[in-house]
Amino acid sequence: MPNPPEVRIALFGMKGAGKTTLLASYFGNQQRHAFEEQHGYRLEAADAAQGSLLLSRYYRLEGGDFPVGTDGFDELRFGLKVHELPTPSLTVVWYDYPGGWWETAPSDEAERSARRNALQKLLESHAAILLIDSERYSAEGLTYVRSLFDQFRAEIRRITNELSALGKAPDFPEQWLIAFSKADLLPESCTALTLGEALREGAADQLSGVQKAV
Repeated sequence: MPNPPEVRIALFGMKGAGKTTLLASYFGNQQRHAFEEQHGYRLEAADAAQGSLLLSRYYRLEGGDFPVGTDGFDELRFGLKVHELPTPSLTVVWYDYPGGWWETAPSDEAERSARRNALQKLLESHAAILLIDSERYSAEGLTYVRSLFDQFRAEIRRITNELSALGKAPDFPEQWLIAFSKADLLPESCTALTLGEALREGAADQLSGVQKAV
């Protein structure tokens, strides 16, 4: 039997943006019986230990206990099981990495190489999501967003140059999304439409820079 098709998802964001929390929520919510009954599918972790860890994080979230950010690169694989079918119809690969990578330099060449290899996988995903931290956005406004976009563009350029010098120029994701994490901290008047308009009007130059970089 041929292997099921694979979808690779890269989630980018600075330290504390909520990447690890989003992953635990994404997986845990789809383990609920009510979710499977309503939607007709469920996710199964390829690694049972990873699945147990994510599920425990998910249920601790309900009590307000948020997971600490990851300190290394993780590749998590899930099978999408359509109701009643014996094998997964799709493999979902989700990459998690330390957000501090965008803010600190590698300590030595071994760490630089490890980061480069991990980020190459991220940049060769099918879809990518760049997270904006709503908590910081509420406190700092567009100043924070402009800085985030500029930092992201600079890091993408640096990694691309390093990989190109090694003959490994990345094949960038075709689908890019900008998402707000911790959206419950935003004013009730905020919608996806109003946030999108604010970014297009207030960070147009930085958005164009990111677009060109990827």
